[in-house]
Amino acid sequence: MAFKLTRSEATRKENLVEELRTKAETLLELQTKETPLETLTTALAELLVVINETEDLREEVASRLRDEFDEKSEKWQESDKAGEVNEFIEEWENVSFNEPELGNPAEVELEDYCGDLENLPDEVS
Repeated sequence: MAFKLTRSEATRKENLVEELRTKAETLLELQTKETPLETLTTALAELLVVINETEDLREEVASRLRDEFDEKSEKWQESDKAGEVNEFIEEWENVSFNEPELGNPAEVELEDYCGDLENLPDEVS
């Protein structure tokens, strides 16, 4: 059994990275202009929805992978390969996603929103 994202999970990850990038770009752009608070709040809410969907994916992937790991024999779990797999799973378990705040857009990088998800591995290297 290979430890990697399913095709569906990989597709969701790709789509969420793109959605995070788009929503974050919109919010950051709006903050650099004289934008009504209601418009900013709407953009912020839209970004938060995608961040929550990203967190849902993270939890689902981490849980599935951890369950698969735990089903392996104790002997396998003590192997070198298991150590690599465990590191892969821990990356998914331990990542956190930044919640945006309205403020100085110069202090926020686009990668703050989508980089963590984009950089998570799809499979054990």
